[in-house]
Amino acid sequence: MIVWLALLAHAGTWEQVEALRDDAAMVGATVTERAHLQAFLTRVVGYAGTGRVPSDFDERCDELKLVCQRGVRVVTLHGAVNSGLGLVAVRLGRDVPPLALVAPHGWFDLNTGRIVCDWFDQGYARVLIINTAHRFGGTEGERRRDADVAHRVDTAFQSMTIGATDGMSDALVVEVHGFSKRHGEFSAVISDGETLQPDVMVDRVSSAVVAVLGGEVRKGTEVPLLAATRNAQGRAVSGQSRFIHLELSRDSRATLREDDAAATALIERIVDVAESR
Repeated sequence: MIVWLALLAHAGTWEQVEALRDDAAMVGATVTERAHLQAFLTRVVGYAGTGRVPSDFDERCDELKLVCQRGVRVVTLHGAVNSGLGLVAVRLGRDVPPLALVAPHGWFDLNTGRIVCDWFDQGYARVLIINTAHRFGGTEGERRRDADVAHRVDTAFQSMTIGATDGMSDALVVEVHGFSKRHGEFSAVISDGETLQPDVMVDRVSSAVVAVLGGEVRKGTEVPLLAATRNAQGRAVSGQSRFIHLELSRDSRATLREDDAAATALIERIVDVAESR
């Protein structure tokens, strides 16, 4: 255990997530577990702007059975290996964009986990929330519908998302997904789900994607299957945070992984949106 924790402490965020992956893990959590986790994340993120964590941080981590690691600028919280809990990383300090990056299908939606982890590690977001269990319980055998945290409200992942955004002022939550060519030959589908926010949010992110990746961008209303109208996180933060459901084609995801300049250009434009009021 000690060696495992030491290795995680020195790994990049994506390497930490990969080390925690367990396709057999259950993602559900009890009402009490979710309530305590949500309240704790709200406090941790609320303190982040001061560059500190709450004074009872270590004690609460122990009580909640979380593995918590404190770096100079980043704290990470996750369950023990094989827990399926998910991972949250919080950047400490002032002048951090009010942006939460979320990836519920980090492996199944190829490269989405790596993309958001890279953006977080480069300092572009206050919070990162990412799954540690495969969307359908792995790549072999029958698909498990109970493992998809984007469509379940009774998970630690959901409580992490709500808690983290509760701790931020006017957060922009960008949840990154991927789609296949069977949905269409376009670069991205961008939606606000059911958050009912002004269309200017979707328009600005759409413009950013077109400027960086080219191709055609569709709105969720044009591609209903990718419109996030049943997305659990989007529904949960509606009314308290801004929300963008960013569906990227396989080619777009490959570009963002292989072209550092393109990845930087897109996240910097998203940060501009996050910092606009």
